[in-house]
Amino acid sequence: MASITWAVWRALRTQARSAQPTRTVYDPEGRVTATWMGTNDVPNDGGGTACWCQWPQFSGGVDLVQISANVYDSGSDQSDALLTTLTKYQDGTTTRVWTYGYDYRDRQTSHFRAC
Repeated sequence: MASITWAVWRALRTQARSAQPTRTVYDPEGRVTATWMGTNDVPNDGGGTACWCQWPQFSGGVDLVQISANVYDSGSDQSDALLTTLTKYQDGTTTRVWTYGYDYRDRQTSHFRAC
């Protein structure tokens, strides 16, 4: 039901019956970094094969749109794996961004939604 493509990043494809295909992108530590959804997630590369090794640069035929993005540890190389920014893309013009703060024990101390 799902296929996984490994590279530096990996993408997991899921699709329930009669539902839109969804691609979830993970970083090397296994954290979700992006979610994409659409009606066609198979690139039209002339050979009829789906190559996700160059995620998210696809050949023609793919109509996926990004619906969410996650940033951990404010984008630094820390290994705390704390979600610091969550972005939801409602449509082409509306984006909702939440930021999270943590104390020295990695407990969430703040939750802010930017307008």
